Amino acid sequence: MLGCAQIVPFCGRCGMAMTEETGPNKDAAKSSDTERFFRLFLGCQTRLYAFILMLVHNDADAEDLLQDVAAAMWESFDQFEPEKSFAVWGMGIARNKIRSYHRTRRRTRARLKQVTYEKIADHATQATDLMTEWDRALKKCVQRLEERDRRIVLMRYEQNIALRKIAVLTERTPGGLYKTMARIHNKLRDCVRVTLVAMEAGYG
Repeated sequence: MLGCAQIVPFCGRCGMAMTEETGPNKDAAKSSDTERFFRLFLGCQTRLYAFILMLVHNDADAEDLLQDVAAAMWESFDQFEPEKSFAVWGMGIARNKIRSYHRTRRRTRARLKQVTYEKIADHATQATDLMTEWDRALKKCVQRLEERDRRIVLMRYEQNIALRKIAVLTERTPGGLYKTMARIHNKLRDCVRVTLVAMEAGYG
């Protein structure tokens, strides 16, 4: 998952334009747009990065492209239609950037033909809606966990605390914690399956 350090270059690339447009004498609506953009972008940043990395196969290039995509998304944010998926919209912009990326690297042998990249991108874009539903279901299931289990999940996956340290903080042995994590994973997996079925039936 991308951290704050990876967001900083993007902020530096388009932050000047935002500051000029959202100064104290500007319409408060523009400031609201800026906050809304960052909220939406941070919500799908990891998914966009994974989409780009899947098609360029290079971490450093994927990070650079993500910054380019973020800047382009901000510049055309007024064209985004709220009723549509922000992530899918961003993927469309990313696809154009990725096409340019591959065109500039024709001197080196491509890993795959361009048509293959397009097919992969099409499949990934179509899968995004399914991933969004899965994310929603998982969030609901995490909230349904017992407090002690939810605390472990948040420490491990939100705060990125190592399992050994979590064992110390929760006064468990490493072996005991591994069993607890396995139990939590099984519970979440079963809950997500049931929740997805309920959501599909219109009860989610």
